[in-house]
Amino acid sequence: MQKINKTIAKVSAKLLLTLGILCTAGFCWAKPIHIVAYGDSNTNGKAVQRSEAYPAQLEVLLKSKGFEVEVTNAGTDGITSNWLFEAVNRKVPDDTDIVILQGFPNDKITKKGKGAVDTVIFVNKLIENLTGRGILVILSTYENIQAEVPNNEILRVPEINQMAPDHKAGDGHHLTPEGYRIVAETLLPTVIKAIHMRTGAPDS
Repeated sequence: MQKINKTIAKVSAKLLLTLGILCTAGFCWAKPIHIVAYGDSNTNGKAVQRSEAYPAQLEVLLKSKGFEVEVTNAGTDGITSNWLFEAVNRKVPDDTDIVILQGFPNDKITKKGKGAVDTVIFVNKLIENLTGRGILVILSTYENIQAEVPNNEILRVPEINQMAPDHKAGDGHHLTPEGYRIVAETLLPTVIKAIHMRTGAPDS
């Protein structure tokens, strides 16, 4: 009887995977979990290989933990918060489960359109857009901006280039491949928590 039960369990698991359904700890959801890393050149991985940027390294880490995920790198060099907002519906599709939102350091040094960008206004607009579409947000930015974001439903992490201060590239802003590896490892627990929140699975 025990052998029959194991066989049934294996067949059921294969069937669920064929149907595109992943089950863990009694919870099932359509797979894969779609994560979009949306931000500036530190998301894009300026001056490193695409596979060395943090989104690619994060995907590898998540898969090594058994998560069926796709992590899309939607980073753009030099982008500011107003242009992140303008492009959000194109860059972050409605079927996204989780977005890692970053990309505001350029607001300090770049002007787009009329005058300087008001970072806080556009960060809050971005979060309103994303959460309004049912997308869970992980916000990566500096503490002074975090303090101006009242939404209590999002998760928060430091700005990307603060996660690996000893592994910055020659320009002092972007990171080395090792730096982006550290970023991926630093983000991992928060992203796993977000996956559990998204799927309803217990946060173990």
